[in-house]
Amino acid sequence: MSWPLPSVVSWNTVISVYSRVCLMDKAMSLLKEMLVVGSEPNASTVCRYIVVLSNLKLCVLSCVQLGDFFLASSVHSLVLKCGCGEADSIQNLLMTMYANCGNLIFARRIFDVIVGKSVLSWTSMIVGYARSGHPSETLNLFRRTVQTSLIHMYSKCGSIKKATEVFDSVKDKDLTDWTSIINSYAIHGMGDEAISLFEKITTLEGLKPDAIVYTRLLLACSHSGLIEDGLKYFKSMQTDFGITHKIGHYTCLVDLLGRVGQLELPLDAIQAMSLELQARAWGSLLSACRIHGNIELGELAAIKLLELSPGSSRSYVLMANLYTSVGKFIKANTMRNLIDGKSMVKDCGWSQVQVSG
Repeated sequence: MSWPLPSVVSWNTVISVYSRVCLMDKAMSLLKEMLVVGSEPNASTVCRYIVVLSNLKLCVLSCVQLGDFFLASSVHSLVLKCGCGEADSIQNLLMTMYANCGNLIFARRIFDVIVGKSVLSWTSMIVGYARSGHPSETLNLFRRTVQTSLIHMYSKCGSIKKATEVFDSVKDKDLTDWTSIINSYAIHGMGDEAISLFEKITTLEGLKPDAIVYTRLLLACSHSGLIEDGLKYFKSMQTDFGITHKIGHYTCLVDLLGRVGQLELPLDAIQAMSLELQARAWGSLLSACRIHGNIELGELAAIKLLELSPGSSRSYVLMANLYTSVGKFIKANTMRNLIDGKSMVKDCGWSQVQVSG
């Protein structure tokens, strides 16, 4: 009689126990064993291990520091093998872990590629510089935090002029600054201006664009209906700079083609993605079908979206809106009744308007 293989929950529990008592070698050994027996670690497994590792008192002995840095590198390698290295939560933990190990070069590399930098991201990097005795870098990064926040704030408040003024005041602009202002133009549907800035990055500034700035550029093309430019940059990012297409780029491509009614073209691109990345793309296509009244393709996208996210109300809401837009009110009501019948909750949008002052 053979015992069944432990579940991921079982692995997580034992790894958590080893980590809490600082038996890092055994915890790491279990992580590797999970891969050997075919039980893929999930994001929770890696997160728990990294959190504990990043909180170790690494400054006690230099030999302990070296040993823990080796473990940190091993964990980072495991994260990449598990395919969860692009999640913002994982990247934040990895960056904090390297900063606590005193390896600010690795920490900064991860910091620079985090798309959704949170207050924790900025704070961890600033504290890492401060603890390692780098006052200039600490102050510069703090100033950069304020400037980037101001650009985002003015952009979201609708004042692209103020956002541009803050951007122009930044000295020694890096790729993050250029990405922020391009994103501001993208949000406001100023595709030509975003393209002009992007060209300036590569020609005048001599900076090499990354996957993040290309996502913002494609978003600008999508919001402005610049289909030819969008397709050109989608291809050039791989041919000119060797940047691999990711989910954000495919989603922008689907949205771009959907906005101009070329709904069939994105199908091959979506089906080429891995299953875990397809949900957003099918959602974008379904939204485009509503705009152009393409019921047949919309129903296909809804079926695919339901297969990937059966518990989400999004596909039902989008299909209800699609049926309403073409006058099929009975089917629209059926979709809404399904939401109520399955006890789903539709996330409501909200806004605020200043009426005085």
